[in-house]
Amino acid sequence: KEQDLAWISSAANGLPALDTLEAKLYRERFHASRLPLVPFKSYTGEFASSGLLRLALGILCTQAGWLPGLPADAAAGWLPSDLNLPQHTQPLDGNRFLHIGLGIGGAAVAMVVRVEKQ
Repeated sequence: KEQDLAWISSAANGLPALDTLEAKLYRERFHASRLPLVPFKSYTGEFASSGLLRLALGILCTQAGWLPGLPADAAAGWLPSDLNLPQHTQPLDGNRFLHIGLGIGGAAVAMVVRVEKQ
């Protein structure tokens, strides 16, 4: 359920065709709750296994109980202003997040990840 999610790990990579579609999904599905949306590729860049790295970063951040903000030099122009994009590091409550992955050739994955906090 949406209320069980603490945040969303976005697949955003700076390509308008994919990022616009993804942003539309967030506006339509999660607008009421305004879940924090973290585009880890702002830190890691885009490469063949970046989805796996983003998943690992999401698990680590959730275990630690914080979300990163955007890097100072990140270009997040693809995001509509009505989405909740953390600008600075913020504490995180909850242990579930939605991980979105979009691959070459149109492959897509969406999974809810439950993290045990230590």
